[in-house]
Amino acid sequence: MTAIAPAAEGRDVRVWQRILAVAAVFAASAAVGIATMSRSVGLMDYGELAAVATTLGIAHPTGYPTFTLLGHFVTRLIPLRPLLALNLLAVLLVAAGAALLVPLYEAVLERIGPQPARTRPGGDARKARNAPAAGPDRRPSAPSPRATATVAGPERLAIAAVAALATALTATWWQQATGFEVYALHVVFLPLVTLLFLRWVDHGKGGLLFAFVLGLSFTNHMTTLLLAPAFLVYAAVRMGPGRMVGASLRIAPAFVVGLLPYVYLPLRAALLPRFDWGDPRTLDAFVRHVTGWQFRVWMFSNAAESQQQAAYLLARLPWDLGWLGLVPVVLGAAVLARRARAVGVMTLLLVAAAFVYACGYTIPDIESYTLAGVMGLGIALAAGLLAIRERYSRAAAIGFGAALVVACLAFHWRDSDERRDHMVDDMVHNVLEPLPRNAVLLSGMWDNVVSPSYYAQEVEGLRRDVLVVDPLLLRYNWYVRELAGRAPGPMKDAAAAAAAYVREEGRFERGEPYDGARVTAAYNGMVQGLLSACLARGRPLFMTPDVDVAMPAGVQPVPFQLTLACVRDTAYLPQEFPSYRRHPWPGRTDSYVATTAWYQGLSLYGRGDYEASHGHADLARRYRRYALTFDPGFVETRLPPQPAGGRDQILQSIGFFDRLRAKVAADEDGARR
Repeated sequence: MTAIAPAAEGRDVRVWQRILAVAAVFAASAAVGIATMSRSVGLMDYGELAAVATTLGIAHPTGYPTFTLLGHFVTRLIPLRPLLALNLLAVLLVAAGAALLVPLYEAVLERIGPQPARTRPGGDARKARNAPAAGPDRRPSAPSPRATATVAGPERLAIAAVAALATALTATWWQQATGFEVYALHVVFLPLVTLLFLRWVDHGKGGLLFAFVLGLSFTNHMTTLLLAPAFLVYAAVRMGPGRMVGASLRIAPAFVVGLLPYVYLPLRAALLPRFDWGDPRTLDAFVRHVTGWQFRVWMFSNAAESQQQAAYLLARLPWDLGWLGLVPVVLGAAVLARRARAVGVMTLLLVAAAFVYACGYTIPDIESYTLAGVMGLGIALAAGLLAIRERYSRAAAIGFGAALVVACLAFHWRDSDERRDHMVDDMVHNVLEPLPRNAVLLSGMWDNVVSPSYYAQEVEGLRRDVLVVDPLLLRYNWYVRELAGRAPGPMKDAAAAAAAYVREEGRFERGEPYDGARVTAAYNGMVQGLLSACLARGRPLFMTPDVDVAMPAGVQPVPFQLTLACVRDTAYLPQEFPSYRRHPWPGRTDSYVATTAWYQGLSLYGRGDYEASHGHADLARRYRRYALTFDPGFVETRLPPQPAGGRDQILQSIGFFDRLRAKVAADEDGARR
């Protein structure tokens, strides 16, 4: 293996200078993160992950044991509301990841060869003939900055620090600091693993440490695998295929040791925690969980949605780079291609692997899956700032970098500021609080109701008497077993139907031949048995409007607050006129805001129709007017780019509120007449 010696001029970078640069980036990133982090439970998986970390449970695939254990430790260490402590942890992790970009970018810049001389034929000879003779009172002139072949170590460090801060202020990186999510730790591992990898390949040092940290990174998030193409190609070029394989085998045991946190999953599952996603006690269940088997249905399964995802990511890229960032990224790509081809290919593969995977994974919250690519773009950005320094001056490079930092702050602050986001917190309170005691709520609204209810109920004690059941998760056998622990009475009454479903679904989960029609019939039978048991035991039954399950005979849904009450009595069901908790999220335009507004508006509109059908016209108009206040005010022609499915959900919300507005206007016109 050929080692790359550090550039000679790099030796004049003192330890205190590196510490200062790293600390400055950390402090700046942390300050921005603290100013914009969420103060409440957020969308998507935030509530579930916070509940799992606080209670030492098992999260959705791939389990994230390292993240869970770290989060639990912080909730015990920091004397704050658990959610605030966890959100603060996310801020500090993202800031640490930004700080680690500094030594990574500096290491890459050291690998960029000297700038090729740019002279015309005969130019040197003419300069020699025309140069004035040196004398005792005449010194040789200093070389022009444009002719400088190398850049001094302190300047490379400054460029690396500016590039790291600019990367940290891309919306994709910044938004990992707004709430407790696994990607906050992922952005620590990405630069750390890459830095250790370069040190191992190019200097033959720290191979065991690299392998251990790489394994540990896999216990946090499996998209660490996206580093593989870049690492394999770089190592093969630098070390040669034969040596690469031999060296990898020697450090493989350390990689296995890094995977040990996964042992937490079966050990903790054996203790039957409240949150036990996948119940990974058996080898089959464990493998399915850590490989994300459940989510493969969304991966590379829909070409049209993959095209939408690609269009969204490409449209988002210039904005994510603060527009100004496009210039140094392009310049840097050219520099890497000419003067550090191995690093250039590695950078290209980092970006390409993340982009291809993100395009194939057709979920709305796709930005986090491009983080490895953002780091790759940051490497090119640092190389581009180096090119500006070589072509012009240090002031030009640092000045351009500073302008880019300011541009990223200006462009991304509004979309990354979640300090005023209480939308989901309000939503879960508005749904749960009006329900009668010991109610059962069926809801498949994971992002807006189910996930935040995990934290609100189990950690903060909000309406623990309400049994929240996700009918989508009820399709998995582990959830059936978990529900039997939470609702032993109703599940005991429906035990025969549940056992039949577990038997049929088990064939599918084990990869055995199965009959889809039998699975569906068994599922419907189990759901009807569960609902009938709940009603027979006197537990009021409700569901959110998204739920589509077969009701027991004689049961019909009636609008009640933000849910549908499932009742057998056809008599009028009264309710007090609501006054819901509501904190609008100004400036945020995405499908989550649109869906939350649509859901609440639709529920109130449905109650208005119910009142009208019972002769309460004035009350019906009042409900419709109240429903209209939830309109987020989105305009179709002003929508920013959206991921796959996002635009359709926003248009659904816009269309609903347009129709509602017309209905309210007609109501007012009719009242005046």
